[in-house]
Amino acid sequence: MKNLVHIVDSMDVIGIDQVYDKLYRPDLVAAKMRGEDISEYAKKVNLASIVRSGNAPTVAIKNLPELSDSRDVTFDVCVQNTGGGIGNVSIVLNGKTIRLSEGVASSKGE
Repeated sequence: MKNLVHIVDSMDVIGIDQVYDKLYRPDLVAAKMRGEDISEYAKKVNLASIVRSGNAPTVAIKNLPELSDSRDVTFDVCVQNTGGGIGNVSIVLNGKTIRLSEGVASSKGE
């Protein structure tokens, strides 16, 4: 999905994955399909304001071995602020959170 859908805002191209958490609401789709009024939520969501709130951080996984016979694997995750800050950082494996860090400190894009 990351490489298939993009939002173009002036000179910035933003991957849909950067707004996924804010906009993916299957509960609202189901409510609308049942004929419920979701206008109060819709008033609060504005794609332009989400996009302008700052770019999502870049994420890179480093030192991940290509092959391993071990159940345990060690690797590094690098998260870099690109203007929108860094919020909660979690690593999800097969749908389960295996590591979570809240409020990662960020200074000067590091």
